[in-house]
Amino acid sequence: MKYFTVRKVYAAFCLLPFLIACSPPQKNDAQAVFDQKESRYPYPHHDTVGNFGGIPIRFSSYITPGPVVSYEDTPSGLSKEWETYDPPPRTLESPLTGFLVIWNLKTDEIYDVRNQTAYDYYDSAKKPENPWVEFSYHADKTPWPSNFLTKRLERNLDKDNIPPYTYRSTGKTVYGLEEYEPLAEHSLGGSDNLFIGRDKNGNVITYISCFNNNKNESINPPCTHDFFWKDSLYINFRASYSKFYLKDWREMEKQSKKILEEFEDNAKHPERKI
Repeated sequence: MKYFTVRKVYAAFCLLPFLIACSPPQKNDAQAVFDQKESRYPYPHHDTVGNFGGIPIRFSSYITPGPVVSYEDTPSGLSKEWETYDPPPRTLESPLTGFLVIWNLKTDEIYDVRNQTAYDYYDSAKKPENPWVEFSYHADKTPWPSNFLTKRLERNLDKDNIPPYTYRSTGKTVYGLEEYEPLAEHSLGGSDNLFIGRDKNGNVITYISCFNNNKNESINPPCTHDFFWKDSLYINFRASYSKFYLKDWREMEKQSKKILEEFEDNAKHPERKI
């Protein structure tokens, strides 16, 4: 995989519930903090390390845009604890609960904030067929139920739900996925269609929700794509991307796992520069 090295250090993103609020310091201030604390850390300040769902991983902090890495002891950015929070030195044993990686599907490049401004990313997002995919990784102390996504779909098929959150099957298969549509369109105009993948036993293992864009409100109708890693139910994945790339959903799952495996391999090779 090629890494897309790009021009400045921080892009501000507030993307996920498990991520801390975003108010990154200016580059010079951040560098001063890093330099001051570097001697406390067993790894270089530009490395992120931790135990993610039982897997030791290491990756460059420069590929996560802004402060979007969360450890078990990371307080909410809106809490009083955050004002005085001084993170301890991190090791491969530090419980890491979440992080974000952005990947370009067309070029197989990982977004790296060292040499790119946020404007470069946003410029692509304003054009049709935006190729950037946001991979969100989350780990829990307890394993997710193996039928979690199956139960989620069942709840959405419950006729007692309030429209437009009740779905029905269209009877169509789209890119190997079952399609479901809302019984009623949202009053604000538009809603999401569901695309469901199952294993050989009928269990839902891929759950994709895409804005149907019936009124052409968006040049990049968003999809959120949830799935699990069969090797560890402590970890779940979410990919966010333009509906134009729904056809590549298998590649999304494959790539997100490949990235995590690369981070795991980095942890086995501390001498490797990343």
